[in-house]
Amino acid sequence: MEKNIKLDFPKNLKILFDNLVKENLNIVIVGGYLRDRLFGLNEPKDFDIEVYGIKTYDELVKILNSYGKVNLVGKSFGTAKLRYEDYEIDFSLPRTESKVSKGHKGFLVKVDPSLNFKEASRRRDFTINSMGYDYKEQVLLDFWGGLDDIKNKILREVDAKTFTDDPLRVLRGVQFAARFELRYASSLRELSKKMIKDNLLDELPKERVFEEIKKLLLKSKKPSIGFKILKDIDGFLFFKELGSIKNYEDMLKSLDYYKNSINKNELDVMLAITCHFIDKNKAEPFLDRLTNEKRLKEHVLTIVHIDFEIENYSDYDLKKLSLKTDIKKYLDFLLSVSKNKEKAKEVIKKVKKLGIYEKKISPLVTGKDLLGLGLKPSKEFSKILDDMLEKQLKDEIKTKDEAMTYLSLNCLSR
Repeated sequence: MEKNIKLDFPKNLKILFDNLVKENLNIVIVGGYLRDRLFGLNEPKDFDIEVYGIKTYDELVKILNSYGKVNLVGKSFGTAKLRYEDYEIDFSLPRTESKVSKGHKGFLVKVDPSLNFKEASRRRDFTINSMGYDYKEQVLLDFWGGLDDIKNKILREVDAKTFTDDPLRVLRGVQFAARFELRYASSLRELSKKMIKDNLLDELPKERVFEEIKKLLLKSKKPSIGFKILKDIDGFLFFKELGSIKNYEDMLKSLDYYKNSINKNELDVMLAITCHFIDKNKAEPFLDRLTNEKRLKEHVLTIVHIDFEIENYSDYDLKKLSLKTDIKKYLDFLLSVSKNKEKAKEVIKKVKKLGIYEKKISPLVTGKDLLGLGLKPSKEFSKILDDMLEKQLKDEIKTKDEAMTYLSLNCLSR
């Protein structure tokens, strides 16, 4: 079905598109750029364009070479990436995909320049991603009801028979629903439930799973929408650790509070908020299920396992805290998960007053200072440095001069 709709493009892109039309290419803008424009979001820099009216891949590449550097990494899929000024544009010939074996790579891709847009768009996952904008005719090609689903805030599969070919679509649906605040069509809900029950998500490598979880956390204003849907479609059969959460609503509120009230978007903090509500013994297995990024996991677990009493703290506790982790991120985490928001805000004010909000305590005494006093490296070094740092944290020593005087009187005599 064609629908009259006019989209404006930046002048430099319009020049490129007009030139391609003069080359007798029928260019159809598809994918995330078109979807986001129809949702009224800001224009992204990445474009996906399907090209009709051309017979071979080589012919497409020859034409594109006139306009910039072309990357042929997607040749087997009929795709070529053009670097044009500040834009990256993926050009592709129409194709079909069919499942031939298990796993995310188990697809047979057939490039078919003779396909019409309706048949080519049948392989898409959701109706909101199935539309195309015919640049020359200035019409929206919408054969699966995508525009109506956008208006009605519904997420729906294009084809139930092919949807199950790629299990990643289950998680893509969750993050799309969260990002665009959509409700699931009943057919999509049942399809997703069955795919999870049949353990199809076990085919996915953790890297692909993590990418969708990151999009859910980082690209949505209300991550709670995605987690509610994940639970509704029995997603905890896959993410078993999430099933250990007792205060699920508190977790959802904390994630949304972080995104909207604190208005920040740090992945490690959001993972820490999530892990805070998981059984402590299952937080690490949950992270292991998502990623092999050692530093990220260590930082998240450090935040989660810090023993900080918000009701009873001292300046010493706050200074000590600043040495354990990025205190600014920890305080964002604390404010998000705490039921006593006013007390958490009081802690933040105190940390800022102590001058450790932006940076941690810097030791007044270093190993270099001990060497300067004529002390020889030994097992005593770390003991002396730890002792001096404790005195500094307790305000028993406040300046470098006081520290050096104390060392001269108490250490040189050893």
